[in-house]
Amino acid sequence: MLRRSLLLACLLAFGAAVPARAQTASQLIVGYKAGTPASAVRAAAASYGASVRRMGLPNAYVLTATSGTLDTNLVIQDARVSWVEPARRTWGSAVTPFQDQWGLNNVGQFNGTKEADIDVVRAWSFGSYGAGVPVGIIDSGTNFVLPQLAGMSVFANPGEAGAKATNRIDDDGNGCVDDVRGCDFVDGDGDPTDANGHGTTTASVTLGPYGPSNVVGIAPQATLMTGRALDSEGYGTTATAASAIAYLGAIGARVVNISLVGPDSLAMRNAVAAYPNTLFIAAAGNDGADNDVSDSSYPCEDPAPNVICVGASTPLDSLSSFSNFGAASVDLVAPGQLIAGLRLNGTTGSYRGTSFAAPMVTGTAALLFAARPGATVAQVRAALLAGVERKPAFAGKVVTGGRLNAYNALAALLGVSPAPRPSTLKPTGPAGGSSGTTPTTPTAPPTPATTPWTTASGLPHTIDVNAKATLKKNKLKLTLKCKGQQSCEGSVAAITGKAKASNAVSYAIAANKSTSATLTVKLAKKAKTVAVAITEDGMTVRHTVKLKR
Repeated sequence: MLRRSLLLACLLAFGAAVPARAQTASQLIVGYKAGTPASAVRAAAASYGASVRRMGLPNAYVLTATSGTLDTNLVIQDARVSWVEPARRTWGSAVTPFQDQWGLNNVGQFNGTKEADIDVVRAWSFGSYGAGVPVGIIDSGTNFVLPQLAGMSVFANPGEAGAKATNRIDDDGNGCVDDVRGCDFVDGDGDPTDANGHGTTTASVTLGPYGPSNVVGIAPQATLMTGRALDSEGYGTTATAASAIAYLGAIGARVVNISLVGPDSLAMRNAVAAYPNTLFIAAAGNDGADNDVSDSSYPCEDPAPNVICVGASTPLDSLSSFSNFGAASVDLVAPGQLIAGLRLNGTTGSYRGTSFAAPMVTGTAALLFAARPGATVAQVRAALLAGVERKPAFAGKVVTGGRLNAYNALAALLGVSPAPRPSTLKPTGPAGGSSGTTPTTPTAPPTPATTPWTTASGLPHTIDVNAKATLKKNKLKLTLKCKGQQSCEGSVAAITGKAKASNAVSYAIAANKSTSATLTVKLAKKAKTVAVAITEDGMTVRHTVKLKR
């Protein structure tokens, strides 16, 4: 939630309407109605003084101002536009740059608690190492030439193979030129090579091969698919993130790791929703904040059924001090502190952040998909959450109240009763043994509290617009209702006819309350409908309401 002033508190109490400010940005993500030809989009962009790039998300484009900024209020007036939002900044959710991979096998390293780990060595004993599972990594890219990653399975795009790999043509028509092993949405080309290091680290934690270095990934035989969405400084935009989500979903990733956070984005949520057969694992963020009352840790806060949100735990089985949490929005925790990972130059570093907790879950998901190739996203997600080890430190902090346990998750998916943990552990490779005490028996996790989402507008709160509006002497009166447990804040504006510049008004409505908004418009005498734009958190969606005179 945004910080509220005393004035805003009063608005919530009385549902008042005040003038709204224009939304401008140098780059916009625009969703057009189905059937809008690309030529019309290019023509519209040119009229705004913008270049245009197609996204992997159906009917969505990125418009970039050639100079100055673009106005969302101007763009939404085009009747072919369904929604528009600024491309806002995203960032990797690491805190800082090993002696040992305690997260895989905790024998008391770093003065930690024995077995406060994900029990992956016993999980490997099921014979699953992720072979054949395409795993997407949305990050700063991958340093593919590192000797420490030699032997890692990397996606090879058959549509851009051979001579097509360097012909500078989008041969497979997926919107990315020469994307042989992934796509770069920062520089707009087919080479997702890492220039920061964050992506290389998350890839090594997720699926680093067994042998070339002293870092082994959770799913060392899975196949890497790379979507570069963060630049050399570790920053990106909601446009690059949404594009990478759509791209990896389209090329068949079964599970995708998203170790970045950013503001709420309709483009990102639409991209996730467009690929229900892909499981997206997202970092919770590193502000030590409650995601239940925040809107700055997306896509982790997306309540979609194919998203899992991951917080970070310590070697002592406690919540990391920096980790975001949320009894209704963060699903589970995984080791995210003192995590061994490969640096950009191939040396080993020690890292902390939810960026490195999420790959633990992503790698485990790959093990599950490999163990049961026909498993659905819902089945794998349920097994991951059912298999957690519940600990007092996580109760009330995350949905399941527990930490990831890969062995329990595999047992839950395969319908096997989990065996007590042996007292000795001597890993001999990906199929090594395990040690410790009996793991928590998997039980069904508590049902997550649902966050209200409107199906009519696609906005992050349930805001209803009365299907009919009253028009008297150029005064258009709308009724707005906020549904659910959260308040609704945004603005409404008329976008049909010659509306005066002051027609946009803001609303701030308490949960399950209504308010009226009056707009000044000039419409044709025989007009039967009027289009209005609802804007929340920078996202603007178009509605059509009937007129009562």
